[in-house]
Amino acid sequence: MAVALLAVSVTFSVIHGDRGWFFGVTATVLGITLVAPIIAIRAHTRVAMEKYHALDRGTATIDLSDGRLRVASKLGSLDMPLSTVKKVWRYPDCWILVAKQGILMTIPMRGLTPEIRSQWEAELHRAGARM
Repeated sequence: MAVALLAVSVTFSVIHGDRGWFFGVTATVLGITLVAPIIAIRAHTRVAMEKYHALDRGTATIDLSDGRLRVASKLGSLDMPLSTVKKVWRYPDCWILVAKQGILMTIPMRGLTPEIRSQWEAELHRAGARM
């Protein structure tokens, strides 16, 4: 809502030729508001993919079944209820799972069959995650 208000304010200022300090501040805040999440997602994805490539042959075991998310690799393991996953951001190369308390997990999708993807989607939907 606040971003929409900022966008309307900047648009109104541009249409009416206002280039004062208020326009500058509003446009700057709007720009930061739009760019910051994109930078954060790219940084998280880059770090996650670096960790993925640092794995032995890039392998980890991921299991989404029975209402649980289980991940195991040489770097450690994770076992948590899928109900903690609130959102799933789906990109062609990876999915980013957003869990409670700001926990993010990037899962590479390369090499997964459509059947596994649809099974995971069904599990995440049953757990209440938004796709």
